[in-house]
Amino acid sequence: MSQADSTISQLRAISDYLASAKQAAVLQVLLPANVQTEIDQIGAKLDSSVATITEKSTNSSNHIRHFLDSV
Repeated sequence: MSQADSTISQLRAISDYLASAKQAAVLQVLLPANVQTEIDQIGAKLDSSVATITEKSTNSSNHIRHFLDSV
């Protein structure tokens, strides 16, 4: 479980980093719209991955607990 938690934490950090980078301006010049769109798409994929990992690790944990309770 701790490996899944660590992975989720890292993916969220990457997503936050990308969101911050999208808003960064150097000398008042923003990233081009297509780059901002690509960052949004990557962020959505990361969010989806986090949701999938969370769901699968929760399900695995529940199955293990159920098994151990029945023993």
